[in-house]
Amino acid sequence: KALYLNCNMLRRVDVNLAANENLSHLNLATNQISSFEPDGLPSSLNTILVAANCLETAASIAPLADLPNLEVLDLQNNKLDGEDLFELFPRFRSLRVLYLIGNPIQRAEYYRKRLVSRCSALTYLDTSPVEDLEKRGAEAWAIGGRDAELEARKKYQDDKRAAQRAATRRIAAERAARRAAASLAPDGSGRKV
Repeated sequence: KALYLNCNMLRRVDVNLAANENLSHLNLATNQISSFEPDGLPSSLNTILVAANCLETAASIAPLADLPNLEVLDLQNNKLDGEDLFELFPRFRSLRVLYLIGNPIQRAEYYRKRLVSRCSALTYLDTSPVEDLEKRGAEAWAIGGRDAELEARKKYQDDKRAAQRAATRRIAAERAARRAAASLAPDGSGRKV
């Protein structure tokens, strides 16, 4: 289920790893890996830790996008950079947690908004969770810019307040109905009227 190959000065990942059909967690951190081979990893992988390696381009990690169950990807402290990475990450179908701290891509303009708006399943990016408000704002920003983002955030807050008011009214009505039922007096037959 788990294989720890971190700190071994590995330069490449052996294609034989693909035969491990039950492998779900793979730690390759602190090695010298510069790329991944297509079909070199088992499709069962859920978590891959590849921090502190020599990955630089989208092409070097593109084979990871073909892993259907990959939810957690740690790429911290590599040399990943380039606009094509923003096109690659949405291809990761199940990706929920992504760490890119310490990579040049973090200096790209609107880095977080671009990733959040394009990766629909993402729930955590770098050091913080991707909240619903941020996701809606980023998606609106990608379509219509800053004004659309502000409008989407305002609508989200308004909808949230309206839902809270409706819940408060419903609870108050239920409470009033219980009080009214408790205050009913029994009639001659023993039934409450």
